[in-house]
Amino acid sequence: MGIAPEKFNEIFQLGFTTKSDRGNIGLGLWLTKLQVEGLGGVLKFDSSPNKGSEFTVTLQAHKS
Repeated sequence: MGIAPEKFNEIFQLGFTTKSDRGNIGLGLWLTKLQVEGLGGVLKFDSSPNKGSEFTVTLQAHKS
């Protein structure tokens, strides 16, 4: 639970996972960041080892 501070610079890289022992391939956060930024948004996170992680997506609202 939570992400170690020394991994903060890696978590949005394609292939990064903390769960390789479970067969995960590290696609989710990379893909999410790519999509959010493609929409002009920002993906931020806060994480504490042994406590958990919180991810925040911020997108601009456009008037139609």
